[in-house]
Amino acid sequence: MRVRTRTLHTLIACIALMSSGAAQQHPFTRYGTSDGLVQNYITGITQDHRGFLWIATGDAGLSRFDGREFVSFDAHNAAVPGVVTALTTDGGNHLFVAGPDGVRCLRLGMDMNDQADSALNRYLRPVRGPIREMYMRPNRELYIGGDDYAWLFRLRDSTLRLTPVSPLRYSYLTQDYPGTEVRGMSRDCRKRIWLATDRGLIMHDDAGGVRYGNSNGLGNENVLSVFCDNEGNIWAGTVDGLFRFTPDRIINYLPGKELDARARGVWSVLSTREHVLWIGTIGGGLTRLFSGESRTFSVRDGLPSDDVSALLELPDGGILVGTSNGLAHVRGDRIASMDALIPLPDHRVEAMYRSSDGRYWIATHSGLAVWNGEQTRVYTRNDGLPSDRISSIAEDPFGFMWIGTHSGVARINLRSGNVLAVRSVGSVHVVCLYVDAQDRVWIGTVGAGIICHDNNSSQISQISREDGLAGNTVYFISADAHGSLYFGTNNGISVLPAASIDYLVNDGTMRYGGGIDPAIVKSILRSQALHTLNTRTGLAGDEMNSGAVFRDTNGRMWFGAMGGLSCFQPQKPPRLTSWSYPDCREAAASRVAQRIWIVEVQINDTLSDRRGSITLGPNDRVLRVRVLTPAFRNPGSVRFLYKLEGLDYTWHSSSDGEILFTAIPSGDYRLLLRANVGEGHWTPEHVLLTLSVKPPFSETVWFWLLLLLLASGLGAGMMHWRSRKQLEMERMRIRIASDLHDDIGASLGTISLLSDLEKRRGDADTSGNLSTIGILARRCVQDMSDIVWSVNPAHDSMAGFAERLRATADELSNASGIPVSTETMGIRPDIRLDASARRALMLIAKEALYNAVRHSGAKHIAVTVKKQRQHWTLSVTDDGHGFDPAAQRSGNGLRNIERRAHAVGWEFAIASSPVGTTLTLHFVL
Repeated sequence: MRVRTRTLHTLIACIALMSSGAAQQHPFTRYGTSDGLVQNYITGITQDHRGFLWIATGDAGLSRFDGREFVSFDAHNAAVPGVVTALTTDGGNHLFVAGPDGVRCLRLGMDMNDQADSALNRYLRPVRGPIREMYMRPNRELYIGGDDYAWLFRLRDSTLRLTPVSPLRYSYLTQDYPGTEVRGMSRDCRKRIWLATDRGLIMHDDAGGVRYGNSNGLGNENVLSVFCDNEGNIWAGTVDGLFRFTPDRIINYLPGKELDARARGVWSVLSTREHVLWIGTIGGGLTRLFSGESRTFSVRDGLPSDDVSALLELPDGGILVGTSNGLAHVRGDRIASMDALIPLPDHRVEAMYRSSDGRYWIATHSGLAVWNGEQTRVYTRNDGLPSDRISSIAEDPFGFMWIGTHSGVARINLRSGNVLAVRSVGSVHVVCLYVDAQDRVWIGTVGAGIICHDNNSSQISQISREDGLAGNTVYFISADAHGSLYFGTNNGISVLPAASIDYLVNDGTMRYGGGIDPAIVKSILRSQALHTLNTRTGLAGDEMNSGAVFRDTNGRMWFGAMGGLSCFQPQKPPRLTSWSYPDCREAAASRVAQRIWIVEVQINDTLSDRRGSITLGPNDRVLRVRVLTPAFRNPGSVRFLYKLEGLDYTWHSSSDGEILFTAIPSGDYRLLLRANVGEGHWTPEHVLLTLSVKPPFSETVWFWLLLLLLASGLGAGMMHWRSRKQLEMERMRIRIASDLHDDIGASLGTISLLSDLEKRRGDADTSGNLSTIGILARRCVQDMSDIVWSVNPAHDSMAGFAERLRATADELSNASGIPVSTETMGIRPDIRLDASARRALMLIAKEALYNAVRHSGAKHIAVTVKKQRQHWTLSVTDDGHGFDPAAQRSGNGLRNIERRAHAVGWEFAIASSPVGTTLTLHFVL
């Protein structure tokens, strides 16, 4: 008796909910073979741990779906049966597919390379079909139920055993729906049960059930399977494709259903304080919805026209109706014309507004009518309006009425009635006006997008399609209870979350956290701050209508479009400082931590199966990565931000998941990604892969070590070669000195000796010549001795020069009888003096000494060699009678000294007076 009572109550509740649902069209999005689905006959649906949906078909295998693309799996590429009767996952890396002949297992790879798991398929080989149900039990046990046998497959140790056949999990619900064949069930994040039946999709909870079928949105009632994903979407597999439905989001009211069949679209909407819904249509009159009952008013009922353009609730509870043929007053079921009470400059009403002082403002095609309850005043171009065609009206908190026209915007002072033109906006075609809570005036235009006029700063901002607006013709502007703005365009509704408003209108002066700086990615945030609602997300139509927007007392947004009326339940938008995914709010356990996956990696022109960590060689110049994130709530709205950490300091945008890098410098990097899945939701920052780029050999340490080794070897070789050359030169100089001394010296000595002997023996005539020969021979011996000394490398030092200089000075002193003193200062044995400098220095010193001995008449001669700061000084000083250096001289001594000094770049100076002469040579070694 208790069961019967429960069943009766359930049926009564179900009938009540079904009847109330008849006035609501729920948007179902259909996917079929034209969208890439392998077959339209859907027998099973599940979701793996990565977020992908798996769709089983009647005889064509499986399809994997990421929200944008279907990928097919069948017996040829994955060894799955063509006819799939059950489908489930283990919550990890395995997908189990049941068919008439048993069960097959797919291994789900992180690289999207899903393929048959040969090991588990061997363990599952004893299972025989057909299989009618398959699901995971606690302790990781897979229940496989057939008609006569059932198996339990324990994944922890891969053991398989027979078990009694259990009743179908949803069998206890079949008694609540007699005459209905229940084929499958799934539980959503709010613990509601969804049933796949032959009479549509049924949502079952403690209050009863609601059936979704042809009457309220589901395109095919023959439902074979159902699944609730982790975003809150409900998926129904039918004999004619796959249908997606997001509950508690959008409800539609369509022509031919809730609205008059003649209606071409919704032009105006109003929800009163008593929660009565009034819908003004184009061609279908005025429809009233209340408590599941609907009533349509048309010209036959007293409306001036079936084109209802504006609705306004009056203080007495009545409705002021603006049409394309005048005004009417509706109260209850009675309609009264307002033409006599409120004379208008034109019967074509565009918009109506009740100002804070109680006056009614009515926009027409021939001017603006203002009615104070007794009389009407009309504003036209003669009063300062930009145009007589008035399109919209709004009131700001400063006591001004904003009037939008087909040629610009004007303001009317509520106190004085003066008209002030808003010249900063220009002469654009204005369609709608809206004043937000921050006193900004938003202006929707035809072709120019949105213009925002800040009353506080007089700043003008513009938003267009380049900034992500769905269309540049904006028909209405409104805001929800959370402060987000809605722009109804000719291509859907663009939603601007409250957190992004200031960023757009203030040109990016705000700063946000969450790991993203708008100053760096300004253009990216501008293009992705807006997201769009359209028919793919459930709206009745994509082309909105002028002024057809309303927010009721429950916070729901009502949008009128050419396809009908949509009721949208807004959620509090996520802030830019938080990164989130639109999962079920009540199901934290169902959240997927990782949302971005690599589909393909291509290095140069070759596909690679490497994932996670990739190493590029010096010749790998191009890296292409394709990624995706499964997302179903906002199809086609997924966008990506990526950054190669270590190389990039800013984020880059990708709309299709293609990421390309060329000529990456050597080093180690991390590829970071975020995905925008619409409605302001972003996935957390994810490290997609680590990248190591090897440098070319010319940039490695080994190259520089080899280069250093080669340079060292080359330097050592050069030094060895130079040492050998120097050694050979020194040997040659020694050999030359030895030859000169031994051969030529001996010959000259013999000549000198023979000349002396002949002079003693000979007569007086030959003695003079022989004397001359002896002198010349001795002089040659002396010169040759100097030459031998100069080329001998043993004397290549300042110490050797000083010793030779003393010997020469002593020899001259002995020969001439004039005392010659020699003083050397600062001379060390390690100071080198090459042969050419040593010879020049010695010749200059000897010439100076010879000159002093021969010509000065000195009694004493002093020779000094000393080290100065940057140079050396050689000076020869005598105490003779001196001479005039400027006078013409016949000898060559001084000229030879000067020539030799200048030849090696030395400085030569002579100072002479009656008391002596000093010759000074400054030289540098």
